[in-house]
Order: sequence, then structure tokens, then C-alpha cells
Amino acid sequence: MDQSIAAMGKPASSQAPLAGTTDEMLKQLVDQHMALASAFLAKKNSQEAGWHVTQAEALAGRYHLAVEGLADLKQQVAVAEESAQVATAKAPPTAAELTDVTREDLTELAAFHVSSENAAMAQGDVSVAMSHRRAADDLIAKYGLSEEEVRNASTQLGQVKPVRPTIISRRVFGTF
Repeated sequence: MDQSIAAMGKPASSQAPLAGTTDEMLKQLVDQHMALASAFLAKKNSQEAGWHVTQAEALAGRYHLAVEGLADLKQQVAVAEESAQVATAKAPPTAAELTDVTREDLTELAAFHVSSENAAMAQGDVSVAMSHRRAADDLIAKYGLSEEEVRNASTQLGQVKPVRPTIISRRVFGTF
């Protein structure tokens, strides 16, 4: 940067004061990036805050600037990004956000729990049956599933479905 400024026509004798001025300008630029990172953190935008911290770090590292608070700010951004990832990972879709396919999958899962509850009761394992019952009830309540659809799907799970002969089985058994 000093060479670029010197190439703009500044006299070579002013290099010592120019370096101090450049350091001050770079320090101000780093401070601006840090202020923006703090502002974005306050607005819960950890991605943008992280970009500004990265820029501040790059400038401080490249020009060997001592910057107070940069490590703390970097840590705050890391914590904010981690908590944002955890929040998005834990947030299940609302009933309104479910697609038909997802609703069918959730209904099938609830039906599996109902079938498992019935099987556990048949074996006399009440605690396992109750845990399956709670899981089914939670799915029905959380996603607004139809209890009737869940019941119908669970009875279908318990039925033995006839197997359609495949081309391979017809060749093997000669039933073309």
C-alpha cells in the first residue's frame, strides 16, 4: 500500500510520515469492520458479522496491526453462528409448512408408533407401549395430523400384503 501511495507522485522523502498515516488509516478501517461486525451481531446476523471480522483479521494480520478486542469479537461471532445453526437445526416445520409428501411420511411414522404400541401391548410390555403411544400423540399434536388417517395407516401396516410376482420370479417358476 505504501508503494501504491508513493507511486501516486508523493515525494520519496515523505515515506516515514506516510507509513504512520497509512497505519492510522488501516487501523481505522479495521475499527470500522469491527464496528460493523458488532452492529450485525446486535441484529442477529452472524454471517455478515463473520465476514467483517474476517476482513478485520486479514487487515490486522497482513499489516501487523495490534487490534484490541478483535479476538473477543471473533469469539462472539463464533458463538452466535453456532447458536444460529442449533436453532435452525432444532426448528421443526410448522403444520402450515408441511408438504403433502412430508405429511404422508409423518402420518406413516405415527402409524408405525401405533402399530408398535399394539405389538408391545400384545407382548405385555406396557412401558414400551406407552412410549410409542406418547410418540404417536406428539406427532399428531405437533403436526396436526389426522388421527383417523394414522389409525387407518397403522391397520394397513399390520396387514400382510400380497406379493406381486416379478419378472424374475415368473422366469424362475415358468409362469409367463
